[in-house]
Amino acid sequence: MRGSDNVFNNKAEYLIILGCHVTSENTSHLLSQRGLTAVSYLNRNPDTKAIVSGGKSPGENITEAEVLKKLLLDNNIGSKRIFSEDQSKNTLENLKFSDELYDLRDKNLMIVTSDYHIFRALSIAKKLEFTNVSALPSRTPRIILPALHIREYVSIVHNILFGRI
Repeated sequence: MRGSDNVFNNKAEYLIILGCHVTSENTSHLLSQRGLTAVSYLNRNPDTKAIVSGGKSPGENITEAEVLKKLLLDNNIGSKRIFSEDQSKNTLENLKFSDELYDLRDKNLMIVTSDYHIFRALSIAKKLEFTNVSALPSRTPRIILPALHIREYVSIVHNILFGRI
């Protein structure tokens, strides 16, 4: 993983868009922001491919990957540029399962996730030995940031304790 380069590298071969909770068959606000951030990047970088990642959690009728794929297609990203990983339940699995499907460790990869989640996502990617990885943050509404920062802190501690980062 590159030092000062790990947030926003303009030469990504693949974007991996990390899943996030869906409501019914629709995107949550956070998932929608991740998807739209990816759309903006993909429109500026027509050779970059997207991997939509995320399985189906309890209470969800559709996988996070399916919802993200629909969002990309609805925003004129061609289906040949979209690849799916639809079994993961967390960030570690998003990255691990995507790598197992598409051999990403040595590819120039950019993770698209919420701004508050960048540190953990990049730390997990480093632990998984991704060599050329950076991140593209989507914005999180300020009003919900305090609660998400607390949740993220707990998740980081949990991941450290279990050797995931």
